[in-house]
Amino acid sequence: MSENKYFVHESSYIDTPCEIGEGTKIWHFSHVLSGSSIGEKCNIGQNVFIGPDVKIGNGCKIQNNVSVYTGIIIEDDVWVSADSIILKGVTIGKGSIIAAGSVVTSDIPPFVLCGGVPAKIIRKLPNCES
Repeated sequence: MSENKYFVHESSYIDTPCEIGEGTKIWHFSHVLSGSSIGEKCNIGQNVFIGPDVKIGNGCKIQNNVSVYTGIIIEDDVWVSADSIILKGVTIGKGSIIAAGSVVTSDIPPFVLCGGVPAKIIRKLPNCES
């Protein structure tokens, strides 16, 4: 029995050192490079690339075929839909949603829906914390 408090599918690669939070699931053919951290209760879909020194908060969903490059910060409760690319050094604000097929080239504020190439704000989302 594994001592990990998270799940990694046997086809995925996790380089060291990196941190993975309790309850997180990393599915088929994904690769997490060294220096990255993934928070608790995240779901990393199939064929996801997470570059070095990436920080992913708690409760995030990174859907299939997403590329998250070096130094990106994804705050808590963010959902990145399938086939999206997030370019180096971008921060995605808490509670935001990135639409499928988007290319995120600049910082995204909290609680917005973004989409397109390059990704632009489509609309604001309700902030359930206020």
